[in-house]
Amino acid sequence: MAGESLSLDIPVDRSAAFMRAAWRLLLVVAVVGLLSILRPNWRMLRLTDSASFWALAILFGFLVLLSLVLFVGGGRWLLLALWPKPVRMHVGKQAIDLNLGPFGSRVILWHEISIDFDDSLDPAEFDDVPDQALSPRLWHREAGDLFSVILRYSRVDSEALAGRLMPLIRSRGRE
Repeated sequence: MAGESLSLDIPVDRSAAFMRAAWRLLLVVAVVGLLSILRPNWRMLRLTDSASFWALAILFGFLVLLSLVLFVGGGRWLLLALWPKPVRMHVGKQAIDLNLGPFGSRVILWHEISIDFDDSLDPAEFDDVPDQALSPRLWHREAGDLFSVILRYSRVDSEALAGRLMPLIRSRGRE
């Protein structure tokens, strides 16, 4: 382990980003299609049944707002899938570097991250547990749980990621 470099490059899975974009945009198309089919006579409805008018107006407004949120989210995932520059996540000795294209780029130093384990683990047993058996919670006040962020943008399973991150977590920030 002494000769092994303590850094980890994790590529962003563009195909998964494309699928997330496709599902969101497909839902937008379905909701917009539904809204275009349903065309009540708004003026007549307002004059004859104001309760139904307001109920439908609120429902349509909610569906339009939902479509806009899904459209923006799907557009960002599509941009990530088609991003012209390299996108990656780099976990090094000093920091975690997230270069996520339309989702932003940031460098988070290890001393800004609080590490916790979801499992109830006695600190005396920490060194005896296999690396892939641990599920770390790398909490940053602005970015949230960085372990979940890395899982969201890559296609690495949680056990493999935990096994690859644990040597870096154990040495975090130390030369």
